Amino acid sequence: MDVKKNARFRELLNKPGIIASPACYDVLSARIAEQAGFELIGMGGNGAMASLIGYPDIEIATQTEMIGRARLMAARINIPMWADADTGYGSVNSLRRTILDYEAAGVSAIHLEDQVSPKRCGAIDGVTLIDADLMVEKIKFAVKVRKDPNFVIIGRTDSLSTHMGVDEAIRRCKIYADAGADVVMPENMTNLSNLQKVGRALSDRCPVLCDLFDKDVLKLTDDEIYNMGFKIVVRSMHTILSVAKLLKDIMTYWHENGTVGDYADQYLNIRELEKIVGLPEEFALRDVYKF
Repeated sequence: MDVKKNARFRELLNKPGIIASPACYDVLSARIAEQAGFELIGMGGNGAMASLIGYPDIEIATQTEMIGRARLMAARINIPMWADADTGYGSVNSLRRTILDYEAAGVSAIHLEDQVSPKRCGAIDGVTLIDADLMVEKIKFAVKVRKDPNFVIIGRTDSLSTHMGVDEAIRRCKIYADAGADVVMPENMTNLSNLQKVGRALSDRCPVLCDLFDKDVLKLTDDEIYNMGFKIVVRSMHTILSVAKLLKDIMTYWHENGTVGDYADQYLNIRELEKIVGLPEEFALRDVYKF
Protein backbone atom coordinates (compact mmCIF):
# COMPACT_ATOMS: atom_id res chain seq x y z
CA MET A 1 0.00 0.00 0.00
CA ASP A 2 1.27 3.46 -0.87
CA VAL A 3 -0.70 5.90 1.27
CA LYS A 4 1.16 8.90 -0.15
CA LYS A 5 0.13 8.04 -3.71
CA ASN A 6 -3.42 7.35 -2.57
CA ALA A 7 -3.58 10.73 -0.89
CA ARG A 8 -2.17 12.37 -4.00
CA PHE A 9 -4.95 10.86 -6.12
CA ARG A 10 -7.48 12.33 -3.68
CA GLU A 11 -5.80 15.71 -4.00
CA LEU A 12 -6.06 15.54 -7.77
CA LEU A 13 -9.76 14.70 -7.54
CA ASN A 14 -10.41 17.63 -5.21
CA LYS A 15 -8.49 20.32 -7.09
CA PRO A 16 -9.99 22.16 -10.09
CA GLY A 17 -9.25 21.07 -13.63
CA ILE A 18 -9.13 17.94 -15.72
CA ILE A 19 -6.96 14.94 -14.86
CA ALA A 20 -5.49 13.47 -18.04
CA SER A 21 -4.61 9.82 -17.47
CA PRO A 22 -2.98 7.61 -20.11
CA ALA A 23 -3.96 3.93 -19.94
CA CYS A 24 -0.62 2.14 -19.86
CA TYR A 25 -0.03 -1.56 -20.38
CA ASP A 26 3.46 -2.22 -18.96
CA VAL A 27 6.23 -0.63 -16.92
CA LEU A 28 7.93 1.01 -19.89
CA SER A 29 4.76 2.77 -21.06
CA ALA A 30 4.05 3.83 -17.47
CA ARG A 31 7.51 5.40 -17.06
CA ILE A 32 7.21 7.16 -20.42
CA ALA A 33 3.86 8.63 -19.39
CA GLU A 34 5.22 9.83 -16.05
CA GLN A 35 8.30 11.37 -17.64
CA ALA A 36 6.08 13.13 -20.17
CA GLY A 37 4.51 14.99 -17.24
CA PHE A 38 1.26 13.14 -16.48
CA GLU A 39 0.20 13.09 -12.82
CA LEU A 40 -1.96 9.95 -13.01
CA ILE A 41 -1.84 6.81 -15.12
CA GLY A 42 -4.01 3.76 -15.40
CA MET A 43 -3.51 0.12 -16.27
CA GLY A 44 -6.08 -0.65 -18.94
CA GLY A 45 -7.26 -4.24 -19.05
CA ASN A 46 -7.35 -4.67 -22.81
CA GLY A 47 -3.82 -3.39 -23.39
CA ALA A 48 -2.36 -5.14 -20.35
CA MET A 49 -3.87 -8.48 -21.41
CA ALA A 50 -2.65 -8.11 -24.97
CA SER A 51 0.85 -7.23 -23.77
CA LEU A 52 1.07 -9.73 -20.92
CA ILE A 53 -0.57 -12.87 -22.31
CA GLY A 54 -1.48 -12.06 -25.92
CA TYR A 55 -5.17 -12.88 -25.46
CA PRO A 56 -8.30 -10.73 -25.93
CA ASP A 57 -10.02 -8.92 -23.08
CA ILE A 58 -12.64 -11.57 -22.32
CA GLU A 59 -11.60 -12.45 -18.77
CA ILE A 60 -8.83 -14.87 -19.70
CA ALA A 61 -6.11 -13.13 -17.70
CA THR A 62 -6.25 -14.14 -14.05
CA GLN A 63 -6.55 -11.95 -11.01
CA THR A 64 -2.99 -12.85 -10.01
CA GLU A 65 -1.58 -11.96 -13.44
CA MET A 66 -3.28 -8.58 -13.54
CA ILE A 67 -2.31 -7.62 -9.99
CA GLY A 68 1.24 -8.79 -10.66
CA ARG A 69 1.49 -6.55 -13.71
CA ALA A 70 0.07 -3.61 -11.72
CA ARG A 71 2.56 -4.19 -8.90
CA LEU A 72 5.50 -3.98 -11.31
CA MET A 73 4.15 -0.77 -12.82
CA ALA A 74 3.40 0.92 -9.50
CA ALA A 75 6.85 0.09 -8.16
CA ARG A 76 8.63 1.99 -10.95
CA ILE A 77 6.66 5.23 -10.97
CA ASN A 78 6.21 8.02 -8.44
CA ILE A 79 2.67 9.01 -9.40
CA PRO A 80 -0.63 7.32 -8.50
CA MET A 81 -2.25 4.81 -10.83
CA TRP A 82 -5.61 3.13 -11.17
CA ALA A 83 -6.14 -0.40 -12.48
CA ASP A 84 -8.83 -2.38 -14.26
CA ALA A 85 -10.23 -4.96 -11.85
CA ASP A 86 -12.85 -6.36 -14.24
CA THR A 87 -15.84 -7.65 -12.25
CA GLY A 88 -13.78 -8.46 -9.16
CA TYR A 89 -12.80 -11.96 -10.34
CA GLY A 90 -15.48 -14.01 -8.67
CA SER A 91 -17.44 -14.25 -5.45
CA VAL A 92 -17.46 -11.86 -2.52
CA ASN A 93 -14.33 -13.61 -1.24
CA SER A 94 -12.52 -13.03 -4.51
CA LEU A 95 -13.63 -9.40 -4.63
CA ARG A 96 -12.24 -8.82 -1.13
CA ARG A 97 -8.91 -10.34 -2.15
CA THR A 98 -8.86 -8.30 -5.37
CA ILE A 99 -9.27 -5.03 -3.49
CA LEU A 100 -6.76 -5.84 -0.76
CA ASP A 101 -4.17 -7.24 -3.18
CA TYR A 102 -4.43 -4.25 -5.51
CA GLU A 103 -4.00 -1.98 -2.49
CA ALA A 104 -0.98 -3.98 -1.33
CA ALA A 105 0.46 -3.75 -4.86
CA GLY A 106 0.70 0.04 -4.59
CA VAL A 107 -2.25 0.86 -6.82
CA SER A 108 -4.37 3.86 -5.76
CA ALA A 109 -7.69 2.94 -7.39
CA ILE A 110 -9.56 0.20 -9.20
CA HIS A 111 -12.59 0.24 -11.41
CA LEU A 112 -15.23 -2.45 -11.05
CA GLU A 113 -17.55 -3.33 -13.92
CA ASP A 114 -21.23 -4.22 -13.79
CA GLN A 115 -20.94 -6.91 -16.44
CA VAL A 116 -21.95 -10.53 -16.13
CA SER A 117 -18.89 -12.74 -15.68
CA PRO A 118 -17.07 -13.76 -17.83
CA LYS A 119 -16.91 -10.14 -18.94
CA ARG A 120 -15.60 -8.75 -22.20
CA CYS A 121 -14.17 -5.46 -23.42
CA GLY A 122 -16.98 -2.93 -23.68
CA ALA A 123 -16.21 -2.43 -27.37
CA ILE A 124 -16.94 -6.12 -28.12
CA ASP A 125 -20.49 -7.13 -29.09
CA GLY A 126 -22.49 -9.22 -26.66
CA VAL A 127 -21.96 -7.35 -23.38
CA THR A 128 -24.51 -8.25 -20.70
CA LEU A 129 -24.97 -6.63 -17.29
CA ILE A 130 -25.79 -7.79 -13.79
CA ASP A 131 -28.71 -6.23 -11.97
CA ALA A 132 -27.89 -2.70 -10.83
CA ASP A 133 -28.85 -3.54 -7.23
CA LEU A 134 -26.25 -6.30 -7.17
CA MET A 135 -23.61 -3.89 -8.40
CA VAL A 136 -24.61 -1.47 -5.66
CA GLU A 137 -23.89 -4.19 -3.09
CA LYS A 138 -20.50 -4.88 -4.67
CA ILE A 139 -19.57 -1.20 -4.50
CA LYS A 140 -20.69 -0.91 -0.88
CA PHE A 141 -18.60 -3.95 -0.04
CA ALA A 142 -15.57 -2.58 -1.91
CA VAL A 143 -15.79 0.68 0.03
CA LYS A 144 -16.14 -1.23 3.30
CA VAL A 145 -13.26 -3.66 2.79
CA ARG A 146 -10.54 -1.27 1.56
CA LYS A 147 -7.94 -0.50 4.21
CA ASP A 148 -7.08 3.07 3.18
CA PRO A 149 -10.08 5.38 2.80
CA ASN A 150 -8.10 7.25 0.13
CA PHE A 151 -8.03 4.14 -2.04
CA VAL A 152 -10.44 5.13 -4.80
CA ILE A 153 -13.31 2.89 -5.93
CA ILE A 154 -14.47 3.61 -9.49
CA GLY A 155 -17.91 2.28 -10.37
CA ARG A 156 -18.11 1.45 -14.05
CA THR A 157 -21.20 0.71 -16.10
CA ASP A 158 -21.22 -0.80 -19.57
CA SER A 159 -24.84 0.11 -20.23
CA LEU A 160 -23.83 1.98 -23.40
CA SER A 161 -22.45 -1.28 -24.80
CA THR A 162 -25.92 -2.82 -24.53
CA HIS A 163 -29.42 -1.98 -25.73
CA MET A 164 -30.01 -0.20 -22.41
CA GLY A 165 -28.41 3.01 -23.66
CA VAL A 166 -27.36 6.34 -22.21
CA ASP A 167 -30.28 6.91 -19.82
CA GLU A 168 -29.60 3.62 -18.07
CA ALA A 169 -25.89 4.46 -17.93
CA ILE A 170 -26.74 7.74 -16.17
CA ARG A 171 -29.16 6.04 -13.78
CA ARG A 172 -26.61 3.41 -12.83
CA CYS A 173 -23.84 5.94 -12.34
CA LYS A 174 -26.05 7.91 -9.97
CA ILE A 175 -26.89 4.94 -7.79
CA TYR A 176 -23.28 3.73 -7.86
CA ALA A 177 -22.21 7.15 -6.61
CA ASP A 178 -24.89 7.00 -3.91
CA ALA A 179 -23.53 3.56 -2.92
CA GLY A 180 -20.13 5.09 -2.23
CA ALA A 181 -18.23 4.97 -5.51
CA ASP A 182 -15.68 7.78 -5.43
CA VAL A 183 -15.69 8.09 -9.23
CA VAL A 184 -18.11 6.77 -11.84
CA MET A 185 -17.20 5.53 -15.30
CA PRO A 186 -19.86 5.27 -18.02
CA GLU A 187 -17.95 3.22 -20.58
CA ASN A 188 -18.23 3.34 -24.40
CA MET A 189 -19.44 6.90 -24.98
CA THR A 190 -18.82 6.92 -28.72
CA ASN A 191 -20.50 10.14 -29.81
CA LEU A 192 -20.62 13.79 -28.78
CA SER A 193 -24.31 13.69 -27.91
CA ASN A 194 -23.82 10.97 -25.29
CA LEU A 195 -20.79 12.74 -23.86
CA GLN A 196 -22.69 15.98 -23.44
CA LYS A 197 -25.75 14.31 -21.94
CA VAL A 198 -23.73 12.25 -19.47
CA GLY A 199 -21.58 15.20 -18.46
CA ARG A 200 -24.60 17.40 -17.76
CA ALA A 201 -26.37 14.70 -15.78
CA LEU A 202 -23.48 13.56 -13.58
CA SER A 203 -21.06 16.45 -13.12
CA ASP A 204 -22.72 17.61 -9.88
CA ARG A 205 -23.04 14.07 -8.48
CA CYS A 206 -19.41 12.92 -8.25
CA PRO A 207 -16.22 12.90 -10.36
CA VAL A 208 -16.79 11.22 -13.73
CA LEU A 209 -14.18 9.38 -15.76
CA CYS A 210 -14.47 9.78 -19.52
CA ASP A 211 -12.89 7.04 -21.64
CA LEU A 212 -12.39 8.19 -25.24
CA PHE A 213 -11.99 5.47 -27.82
CA ASP A 214 -14.00 6.10 -30.97
CA LYS A 215 -12.35 8.33 -33.59
CA ASP A 216 -15.35 10.67 -33.64
CA VAL A 217 -14.56 11.83 -30.11
CA LEU A 218 -10.90 10.84 -29.66
CA LYS A 219 -9.62 14.17 -30.95
CA LEU A 220 -11.58 16.26 -28.45
CA THR A 221 -9.20 18.21 -26.22
CA ASP A 222 -8.88 17.56 -22.50
CA ASP A 223 -10.29 21.02 -21.78
CA GLU A 224 -13.32 20.34 -23.97
CA ILE A 225 -13.96 17.15 -22.01
CA TYR A 226 -13.61 19.03 -18.70
CA ASN A 227 -16.06 21.70 -19.84
CA MET A 228 -18.62 18.99 -20.55
CA GLY A 229 -18.51 18.01 -16.87
CA PHE A 230 -15.89 15.27 -16.67
CA LYS A 231 -13.02 15.07 -14.16
CA ILE A 232 -10.75 12.37 -15.59
CA VAL A 233 -10.09 11.76 -19.26
CA VAL A 234 -8.61 8.51 -20.53
CA ARG A 235 -7.77 7.50 -24.07
CA SER A 236 -7.76 3.88 -23.07
CA MET A 237 -6.48 2.08 -26.17
CA HIS A 238 -4.38 4.91 -27.60
CA THR A 239 -1.09 3.63 -26.14
CA ILE A 240 -1.26 -0.05 -27.08
CA LEU A 241 -2.82 0.63 -30.48
CA SER A 242 -0.19 3.20 -31.48
CA VAL A 243 2.69 0.93 -30.46
CA ALA A 244 1.09 -2.13 -32.08
CA LYS A 245 0.55 -0.21 -35.34
CA LEU A 246 4.21 0.80 -35.57
CA LEU A 247 5.47 -2.68 -34.72
CA LYS A 248 3.10 -4.32 -37.19
CA ASP A 249 4.19 -1.95 -39.97
CA ILE A 250 7.89 -2.46 -39.25
CA MET A 251 7.66 -6.24 -39.07
CA THR A 252 5.62 -6.42 -42.28
CA TYR A 253 7.96 -4.08 -44.15
CA TRP A 254 11.08 -5.93 -42.99
CA HIS A 255 9.67 -9.34 -43.92
CA GLU A 256 8.57 -8.19 -47.37
CA ASN A 257 11.61 -6.07 -48.24
CA GLY A 258 14.52 -7.57 -46.36
CA THR A 259 15.31 -4.22 -44.70
CA VAL A 260 13.68 -1.82 -42.27
CA GLY A 261 14.23 1.07 -44.71
CA ASP A 262 13.05 4.48 -43.51
CA TYR A 263 11.70 2.97 -40.31
CA ALA A 264 15.27 3.09 -39.01
CA ASP A 265 14.79 6.84 -38.59
CA GLN A 266 11.72 6.32 -36.38
CA TYR A 267 13.43 4.33 -33.66
CA LEU A 268 14.08 5.75 -30.22
CA ASN A 269 17.75 6.42 -29.66
CA ILE A 270 19.28 3.83 -27.34
CA ARG A 271 20.55 6.61 -25.03
CA GLU A 272 16.99 7.89 -24.67
CA LEU A 273 15.76 4.44 -23.72
CA GLU A 274 18.52 4.17 -21.13
CA LYS A 275 17.28 7.40 -19.54
CA ILE A 276 13.66 6.20 -19.52
CA VAL A 277 14.52 2.98 -17.69
CA GLY A 278 16.88 4.77 -15.29
CA LEU A 279 20.33 3.55 -16.32
CA PRO A 280 22.17 6.73 -15.14
CA GLU A 281 20.67 6.36 -11.66
CA GLU A 282 21.62 2.69 -11.51
CA PHE A 283 25.21 3.43 -12.48
CA ALA A 284 25.33 6.26 -9.92
CA LEU A 285 24.32 3.77 -7.24
CA ARG A 286 27.19 1.48 -8.23
CA ASP A 287 29.60 4.38 -8.01
CA VAL A 288 28.65 4.90 -4.36
CA TYR A 289 28.50 1.28 -3.27
CA LYS A 290 31.40 -0.86 -4.45
CA PHE A 291 29.86 -4.30 -4.33
